[in-house]
Amino acid sequence: MKDPLVSIVVLNWNGAEDTLRCLRSLEKLTYKSFEVILVDNGSTDDSVKQIRSQNWAILLHIIESGENLGFAEGNNVGIRLALDKKADYIYLLNNDTTVAPDMLDKLVSAAERWPKNGIFGPRILYMDKPGIVWQNGANWDAEKLGPVFPGKDKPEEEVSNEESEVESLTGTALFFRSEAPKAIGLFDKKFFLVYEEVDWCWRARKAGYACRVIPSAKVWHKVGSSFASEASPLRAYFSARNKLLFAEKNLSLRSRARLLLRSLRNLTPRFTISQQNRASLTKRIAWSCASYLNAWKMILRDPVQQAKRAGVRNYLFRRFGNCPGKIRELNQIWAKEHKV
Repeated sequence: MKDPLVSIVVLNWNGAEDTLRCLRSLEKLTYKSFEVILVDNGSTDDSVKQIRSQNWAILLHIIESGENLGFAEGNNVGIRLALDKKADYIYLLNNDTTVAPDMLDKLVSAAERWPKNGIFGPRILYMDKPGIVWQNGANWDAEKLGPVFPGKDKPEEEVSNEESEVESLTGTALFFRSEAPKAIGLFDKKFFLVYEEVDWCWRARKAGYACRVIPSAKVWHKVGSSFASEASPLRAYFSARNKLLFAEKNLSLRSRARLLLRSLRNLTPRFTISQQNRASLTKRIAWSCASYLNAWKMILRDPVQQAKRAGVRNYLFRRFGNCPGKIRELNQIWAKEHKV
């Protein structure tokens, strides 16, 4: 019997150096029944020229979208081609990753062992801290109204090696049966970037395609390269907006309302009366008012807070897809200030 065909979809956007390193690591894979579909998402540098100029020991298809379609629709382009090519499995892999040579063997083997599971994820470690876990799957915390990441930021030897089911897996390295997108559809392009894979995993689980982490499959990730940093205004914008969109699509009305109220409350400073008991109540109130006004000034000037406000506002006004140009300008200013 032939080994199952795996289509690996790699999305590139102005990331020639990262993409070349990723593709070179794929050349070392010991599993041979695979092809790579590189989707260039409207790069404005010479990424495609550099990639085409190389000699590759892998079967490489290059698609140029001509515009930045975002993570969601950019990967959808690759998934559609993989389905046309009759791939048995599809593997979405960030261009800012490198992989272990036996990674694909481990994922295909796990998929064959767990026929009732439809989606699989490797253990992802930090590229600059190769022994520390970045992602090992995620679960939703109904009380905190956010995802929790088992094993995150722990040394790998302290994290369980059990092949365990989780509620969602990161799109950084997402391996799934080709029948899954046929059954539930592709990523929702309204997300553009962030939370699209969480939404897709939740839809998949509702359709009977459980998610499972395979710790023996290893990937190393250059975390934050898509945003300049995970703490950047760009990340803050998409996280604030898309978390609400995810909740709208997948959570109960009560949870959605709680999350929206919490999101709005987090955009404003808290007013508290000073507890310096030696001062009069009048002075304490005056100090507290001054402190409150200063907090407002800081929030209004802070690029990350500006991005969060824009994200919540655009969710309420139903503005999805790419972010406004002002957010990318804020991100560039922030990156220069923080030397990222």
